[in-house]
Amino acid sequence: MLLTTKAGRVACRNPKVLVRAQTTGQSQPTPTPTQSDDIHILLSTRENIEGQKVVQEFGIVTGCSVQARTFWHDISCRVLGFFGGDIPPYGTLLERATQEATRKMMEAAKEQGANCVLRTRTQVSITSDPTAGVFCYCVANGTAVEVTKE
Repeated sequence: MLLTTKAGRVACRNPKVLVRAQTTGQSQPTPTPTQSDDIHILLSTRENIEGQKVVQEFGIVTGCSVQARTFWHDISCRVLGFFGGDIPPYGTLLERATQEATRKMMEAAKEQGANCVLRTRTQVSITSDPTAGVFCYCVANGTAVEVTKE
């Protein structure tokens, strides 16, 4: 579940992944620590973080996730889709795949000794097969680095 506060803070509430980002007055994201279980990693879509200096670059890290719903969920979603509007089970599927891919990317960065992932990107794709159902594929990647305060 994504929540937006009046202060411009976006938070994703999930026991496995907690992603927070704050925005400044100029709509530029200010990264804050992200944690997944015991992983404390800064995530940023930018090339650098203001006030932080990149000490070491470890390279590209990637996390992948493929999620699917049960046959019965697909049937109920098709009925909801027939009438139009929001289809919550597919939104949950998309969110779960994104969170899992991000968590795996963070774990890969931590294994390399990084404390930050810069230039993070996610790609999501959904396929539907009449016999197999709906599958959601998500890939999260970025550059693992070690940063310190300037």
